[in-house]
Amino acid sequence: MVVWTIDGDPRWRDLLATDPDMAFETDAKGRIVFMTPEHILGWRTGALVGKSSDQLLAEPDNRTGFNPFCAGMPVRGRRAWLNRAGGGHVCLRFTCLPLLDGAGLRLGTLGVGTLETGLTTWAPPPQSDRRRLPSIMTRQRELA
Repeated sequence: MVVWTIDGDPRWRDLLATDPDMAFETDAKGRIVFMTPEHILGWRTGALVGKSSDQLLAEPDNRTGFNPFCAGMPVRGRRAWLNRAGGGHVCLRFTCLPLLDGAGLRLGTLGVGTLETGLTTWAPPPQSDRRRLPSIMTRQRELA
């Protein structure tokens, strides 16, 4: 059995040095193992531990092509929209690292998110625009 601690892992120290608004770890199925701070976006993070991260995603079926809680490769500065506990959505910019076993299979994900100012409204784009979502979000930011 391998014992792993957050404090002893240099990957966590590097991620936390970015001064994020949230930090998390998920398992291979995208269930939340760890999340900080104690309250984020109206959610009490202790109540989220052991549950699927899908409830946090504004588009849980992953139509936008990015789920920060299930990153299969290192990701830096990628946006995703999350649900607020009381309704509404908020955009965060994520940096994520997959946790891999010796065979390269994903065991989970480590990640941090920083709130994006200026991106405060979200609505699912029309089906025909799903491929263009990053450019739509950029235009929204420019207009804000």
